[in-house]
Amino acid sequence: MKIIPTKLAVGFIAIYLAALYAGQTNFTAKPPLLTAPPAYKEAMSKLMLLEVNDYASRLNLPEQLPITTNSLTELFVTFPRMAERFGALGSLRTTNFSYGFGKGKHLCYITRLIKGSNPHDYEVNKPYEIDPSTVNTNAAYILATQWLAKAFVDVSRLSTSSVVSTEPLVILHMTTSKYTVEWGQGSMLINGVSMPKPVAKVVLASPQNELWTLRVEDPTFILRKPLEITNLDFLLSQTNATAETNVPTSQ
Repeated sequence: MKIIPTKLAVGFIAIYLAALYAGQTNFTAKPPLLTAPPAYKEAMSKLMLLEVNDYASRLNLPEQLPITTNSLTELFVTFPRMAERFGALGSLRTTNFSYGFGKGKHLCYITRLIKGSNPHDYEVNKPYEIDPSTVNTNAAYILATQWLAKAFVDVSRLSTSSVVSTEPLVILHMTTSKYTVEWGQGSMLINGVSMPKPVAKVVLASPQNELWTLRVEDPTFILRKPLEITNLDFLLSQTNATAETNVPTSQ
């Protein structure tokens, strides 16, 4: 298992340091920003593993359960003060999926991995080729909402407050049974074009019943309690303290 800072983590570090030097953070009186006691790293790793196992089971992902530290190919735990400010706790990766705790102290990003291949590669998607007349966006939408519900997303509020689009993946005139279902709110400019601000996204294969991507950009739609180390300040002031969390020890 590799314990490395991913590109996402490096990005958070850069943002945090910029905020610090701009005087936009009140953590300057706290212990060093870019350090974490071993007890914190161990506790947060366990919390994230518990959450990943729960999600993988509920979503019926093709993973060997339970996922343990020995199952991981990568593990990164965000520095605690950064986690408190941005809600990004870290990320885990197995051979089959990556799991990102990117916002609101929630598991927000789940992505299926294809070793050495581009998920939009023509040959990779050839087995999913279908006749354009068989495209079924309604079935794809229903499947996407079912997965979001299993991922603790408030689908009812999401459906009533967002604009949704469902499109099949088309590569070089080849229509596939992979669909992208996206929810958005309001608007934002992308290359001068007004687009809905992303809220949630599911990429799936139907009727193969395969989840490829699940992203929740707005963590307020997640009904699950955020992961917390409840004695963080005390933990960071000690060298051998034991972390306390908001997850029951029996979970």
